[in-house]
Amino acid sequence: LEKWCRTHFNQYVKFFFVPFVVLVVCVPLTYLVIGPIATIITDALSLLFNSLYNIPVVGGAVGGAVLTAIWQPMVVFGFHWSVIALMLMNIGSQGYDVIMAPYMVCSFAQVFAVLAILLKTKDTKLKELGWPAFITGFFFGITEPCLYGVTLPRKKPFWISCIASVPGGLFIGLMGTRMFEFTGGAFCALPGFVDPSGAMGASGVIYVLIGIAISSVISFVATYATYKDEPVPAGQAA
Repeated sequence: LEKWCRTHFNQYVKFFFVPFVVLVVCVPLTYLVIGPIATIITDALSLLFNSLYNIPVVGGAVGGAVLTAIWQPMVVFGFHWSVIALMLMNIGSQGYDVIMAPYMVCSFAQVFAVLAILLKTKDTKLKELGWPAFITGFFFGITEPCLYGVTLPRKKPFWISCIASVPGGLFIGLMGTRMFEFTGGAFCALPGFVDPSGAMGASGVIYVLIGIAISSVISFVATYATYKDEPVPAGQAA
């Protein structure tokens, strides 16, 4: 809507009228249409993951594979919060959660796709954007800079990271890995997989690290093998 308004409004009035029209249209639309639809989708996702993880024997593997396959697209639309809410409820009621445990691999698959691009690209501007995004994602688990700044605009690396997340997520789910606390992203999240009772020790951390390694290697290799810098349009060469 904002893009349309900027195109059709006179340059002398767009500074005021573009944000005004966007707010007047989108605020009621959010409350009356987008909000209710998002709530229905969120409830459906919660029901889906609860059902998948309750499948006997293979539920963890299936749930982990599905969660990690669609985690990044859910992040794009904000629907990942439905799983986070479900995870918090599970930790509050039973002391641990298995549904969201595989999510860790998605962040690292995204980050290592970016690393592959950075090692292969000759685009200076992309490197200036990509290295801070890589550092932020690798150490803090904040992948939005990687997602919106690097992989999603180029499409193929984004989908490679989603596909690469599946084997790691399947492994973590298959091992019945439990998350006992939600302590953040990337390496900050690892203490949350340590059983505070001592019964399971740090086995959850080991399973998560193995899953991360699987997805990271696949994402890096596949992205490095397929990535090519986009050709510079005629007249725009440096």
